[in-house]
Amino acid sequence: MRLNHFALVVVITASVLVWLLGSASGSTAGSPGGSVLAWGCGHHDYDGQCRVPAAARKGVSAIAVSYYGLALTKAGGVVGWGCLRGPNSEQCAIPAAARHGVAAIAAGYDAPLALKKDGTIVTWPCGNAGQCRVPAAARHGVTATAVGLFHSLALLNGGRVVAWGCGHDRDFGQCRVPVAARHGVIAIAAGPWHSLALRNDGSIVAWGCGGGRNFGQCRVPAAASHHVTAVAAGFDHSLALLKNGSVVAWGCRGKSDLGQCRVPASAQHGVIAIAAGEMQSVALKSSP
Repeated sequence: MRLNHFALVVVITASVLVWLLGSASGSTAGSPGGSVLAWGCGHHDYDGQCRVPAAARKGVSAIAVSYYGLALTKAGGVVGWGCLRGPNSEQCAIPAAARHGVAAIAAGYDAPLALKKDGTIVTWPCGNAGQCRVPAAARHGVTATAVGLFHSLALLNGGRVVAWGCGHDRDFGQCRVPVAARHGVIAIAAGPWHSLALRNDGSIVAWGCGGGRNFGQCRVPAAASHHVTAVAAGFDHSLALLKNGSVVAWGCRGKSDLGQCRVPASAQHGVIAIAAGEMQSVALKSSP
């Protein structure tokens, strides 16, 4: 059966699941945009993560979720929700610079991030890890971004990765970009304790995992050493999507193994997108 709509799933926390419904093509580009649905949150939705505002119920082109939700509208503005209390109460206060001209969004624990169409970055409000202190090298020419728990990544149009944050005793090595990730990179991903870069030769560079946060997620297996087309970084694991439509997972060492690295047979073919959450892995398959 062929679906009339596609669903892009973003699962970052254990308590909230968000879908973006859009067109059958798998993209909202050239369409009126999609609508956001959210559920989970338990019996006590204190923070409002599942209460999607009216502004995110139509005309949405992208979503990002942490302990709050973000939506990017077709008009290029960011909408936030789920910040009714607690440490994330200011993440939904969208600054004026992120209300227009935005091309992509990312949601970190402390630091939402908006990539504007002119290649600049807007961050707010941030904690004490330094994620709002965007370095000079990442203030222009940015083509993609990723946000971890305490660090942020930017991919420049020359294929170089820039990292920042990692302050206040939150340096696990994830901001120390290795030489191999300073050129030829085409995609990036950020987990809480590690960073991933996909190079134009189909190989992966992984770094971080220090300070007692090494669960094997930085040890790229041979199966993911070439022919990779996409990467995703979870809390304690990493994922790679291969050119043949199969998924490779690694990490999950010790008590962090909740089955998220045991790729099922159904995810070993026909996969077109991947996502890694705190305790789970997600694969989007093409329609038969």
